[in-house]
Amino acid sequence: MTHYANDTICALATPVGGAIAVVRVSGSQSYPVLGRLLRQDLSACAPATLRHASLYSPEGEEIDDVVVAFYRAPHSYTGEDAIEISCHGSAYIVHQILDALTKAGCRQAEPGEYTRRAYLNGKMDLSQAEAVADLISSSNQASHRLALSQLKGHVRTALETLRERLLRLTSLLELELDFSDHDDLVFADRSELLSLARSIEDHVAALARTYHIGKAVKEGIPVAIVGKTNVGKSTLLNHLVGEDRALVSDVHGTTRDSIEETTLIGGLTFRFVDTAGLRHTDDVVEQMGIERTWQKLDEALLVLWVVDRWPTQEETDEMVAHCQGKHVLLVFNKADLHTPPTDPLASSPPHLRQDGPRPRRPGGSHPPGGRYSRDPRGRRRHHLRAPVRPADRCGPGAAARRRWSPERPALRPRGRRPTHGPRHPRRRHGRRAHHAPGHAQ
Repeated sequence: MTHYANDTICALATPVGGAIAVVRVSGSQSYPVLGRLLRQDLSACAPATLRHASLYSPEGEEIDDVVVAFYRAPHSYTGEDAIEISCHGSAYIVHQILDALTKAGCRQAEPGEYTRRAYLNGKMDLSQAEAVADLISSSNQASHRLALSQLKGHVRTALETLRERLLRLTSLLELELDFSDHDDLVFADRSELLSLARSIEDHVAALARTYHIGKAVKEGIPVAIVGKTNVGKSTLLNHLVGEDRALVSDVHGTTRDSIEETTLIGGLTFRFVDTAGLRHTDDVVEQMGIERTWQKLDEALLVLWVVDRWPTQEETDEMVAHCQGKHVLLVFNKADLHTPPTDPLASSPPHLRQDGPRPRRPGGSHPPGGRYSRDPRGRRRHHLRAPVRPADRCGPGAAARRRWSPERPALRPRGRRPTHGPRHPRRRHGRRAHHAPGHAQ
């Protein structure tokens, strides 16, 4: 179909079935066309005003009582003369109004044509035009905020900043190349050029990373639930989505195909995918389901690895090979049958332990009762540091380290008062200060 930019277009701007419907008209002939249907002269109509009137068909039959909003170019969504007709939401009334507008000289607008005209008339850039569709189709709080931020021009601002840096870098390089024969002329410092190039590289990398985040927010974060057969993957899916979405039984290999369901968690859309159990089998159909499991795992950003026992070295290597660059959560299931270890770092197999020494808790190690113990008088004795090692008893600062430690709790740092009991009067020359009777203390 041939498109004409100077055509006057019309279309329904609201969903069908509501109490009120809005029909939008845009183009240079909007006022003359609607004037014939309202039987009024709209040439002197003030912009940004509302008018109540009766709308008639070209044959003279009254269609509906409407409220009309007038907009003058360039102060409209498309940048053209535009009119919005608010009528009753009957599908018959809407059809009659659109038919009357078409007979009076309008053309039915194509999908996205209003936004395209706004882009062509300079009302928005390409990133903002894309944000309009994202804002309309937003299904959660995160996607709504992302689309609204893009519609306000945040992406355009970032691209304009990048463009200015690129122009400066190319201009400095061209100057250096044009006057490379003159050693006495220096237009740019080499360190400045290098710093500018690195800032451009970081800016481009940051923009590239936002693509994956934006895609996950708009389409939903894909989460693959994987594991061996009969470990509770389908039960976990049903619990996450809040309904019996997948069949659950004690028969191995019940799930042979992937089952996908979406749910909102914390304003984000998650796409949970229940997959076929991983095992060695001769069943052709089950093998096809396992192949699809690996495919869904490759597409996921987050992997829930469900187990009911510690995985073997072979199982761990196979999972690590397929989860490069992904976030993996190890989920222990069937706690009523197999109690999971209380300290995974201590009781896990060597291939699952963290590399290097175990992290120490803040404040050092503490006694069984907590961060403090009791002295013979029942007062709290705080432990602020780890036990003194033999190496701390000598060398620079050894005296300060020996002054206060859990090994010598009776001593306290100099200059500090006890945090318990009443405050003693000030001592002078080793004796307690006495106050004369009648004097305020």
